[in-house]
Amino acid sequence: MPSAELVIFVVSTTGQGDPPDNMKRMWRFLLRRTLPPTALSNTRFAVFGLGDSSYQRYNFTAKKLYNRLVGLGAQPVLPRGDGDDQHAYGLYGALDPWMRDLWQVLDKLYPLPEGVQVLPDNPTHPPPPRYRLVTIKPASNAEPISSTFTQLPNIEGKWDYMHPYPAKMKVNTRITAPDWEQDVRHIVLDLQGSSLTYTPGDVICVLPQNTIESTAMFLKTAQIDPDLVITDIIASDPDDEKPLFHTPCTVRELVQRHLDFNTPPRRHFFEVLSYFTEVEREKERLQEFASSKGQDELIDYCTRPKRTATEVLRDLPGVRLPLEYLLDALPTIRARSFSISSSPLMYPDEAHITVALVRYRTVMRDPRIGLCSAYLESLNPEKSKIHVNVWMQPGVIHLPAPEVPIVTVGPGTGLAIFRSFIQHRKMLSDQSHIVGDTVFFFGCRHRAKDFLYGAELEAYAAERKSFLSALHVAFSRDQEDKCYVQHLIRQYAHQVWDIMHNRQGVFYLSGSAQRMPIDVREAVSDVIMQQGRMDAEAAEGLLQRWEKTAHYCVETWY
Repeated sequence: MPSAELVIFVVSTTGQGDPPDNMKRMWRFLLRRTLPPTALSNTRFAVFGLGDSSYQRYNFTAKKLYNRLVGLGAQPVLPRGDGDDQHAYGLYGALDPWMRDLWQVLDKLYPLPEGVQVLPDNPTHPPPPRYRLVTIKPASNAEPISSTFTQLPNIEGKWDYMHPYPAKMKVNTRITAPDWEQDVRHIVLDLQGSSLTYTPGDVICVLPQNTIESTAMFLKTAQIDPDLVITDIIASDPDDEKPLFHTPCTVRELVQRHLDFNTPPRRHFFEVLSYFTEVEREKERLQEFASSKGQDELIDYCTRPKRTATEVLRDLPGVRLPLEYLLDALPTIRARSFSISSSPLMYPDEAHITVALVRYRTVMRDPRIGLCSAYLESLNPEKSKIHVNVWMQPGVIHLPAPEVPIVTVGPGTGLAIFRSFIQHRKMLSDQSHIVGDTVFFFGCRHRAKDFLYGAELEAYAAERKSFLSALHVAFSRDQEDKCYVQHLIRQYAHQVWDIMHNRQGVFYLSGSAQRMPIDVREAVSDVIMQQGRMDAEAAEGLLQRWEKTAHYCVETWY
């Protein structure tokens, strides 16, 4: 980097304000104490953060990176850009003006050679596709061609996206009442012989697939031959990495396993489509959706009603999307990460996950189910042998030393990670290890409907041992006055204060990133003020110290 004249950074924030994995090596370099304040004095830079302002450490990595670069003498060419998923236009709300300013700066720093013109906003010809697909049409009597994952770890001996482990599914059971609105599944995956290991707090990555029916519908609507065989994929730019899937494979398999056509498409999708219709009305509409000025229309047409790519193509019968541009138009399916809800001490050859299936209706009253939810719901290990592609990753929060007391708060499926903690501490306790107190606050709506693992948790609590010294459950709808976990935290303030202040314990929170984390933090602040006899400013100071020293740990998601 010290030899680079200009560097443009686009960075996200993960976990508790941590840099993404592909940035960690560079970040370690930038943090070297031996670097002088003039180490990057010959480098210009720009930083844009990919963030979500509903999270406490919003764009934390972008802010740290920007400040560190300035501290090493690098010169910003424009102010830091802070993308926000909560903006009405999503990340584009900040990205569009930031990009406009960036291009103006670059035009001054690096003027185009004489005779070279800036591309128009709506070019008539598409750019080359990122990848060239080498295809063949199989003979009618040919054996089916199917690409499979290697089922071997990568060269470092690890399982990952390109080398997932095909874990056998042993159990896929609904654990909420049959008549309850939310379907929550207890899923057991067999890890025997895989070399996969985990500790409490780790996550398992599940690589879902589109359903056979939805894949067939998309390909039919897009008028793409599903039986074409892709024998090779060649990047147009030699510096581009090949996409993360194996060949040979059929187009059907490519789409079913790897391409996400269920998530509402973003602007780039409409830009790609605009090149491939001869219907002037469709072209104008697509160009408008792809422009910064057309974002209100795009929100009304696609984002708010959550239209899928299939539905968009159905509305635009004049579009003929070439196969090679499919990889430009659609994103790849992302793995879904789930906190492991079991202890490797109690279940040494298994990993349990607790999954709430995502079902909803759009503003148009159309039913929807999440891609991963539809995939997991379709799997029935009692009828056939099922394998799910998975790998492990370190989690955001981890269980401390056995003797350290902890307070855990996990409403809904936020309990998953704490089921792992409790099981692990139970096994240690049964082996005569000294185990600190564990207080667990759980919240749901009804005891009879969605008290997840209720019988198991109450059995653990009945043992009256430190691995679950106190179980406090808020059933928010089982009485006239609603009761949530934050109310119970205030009610049992003495237990929280004793563990956190008197015994230097750790406070853990896991669950939805909506209002709940804010309410819980306010409740803990009230506990500090009441039990510690502090004012609001002193309580906030103590809470911030707990956060900085990893004594107040939060893992939330949408």
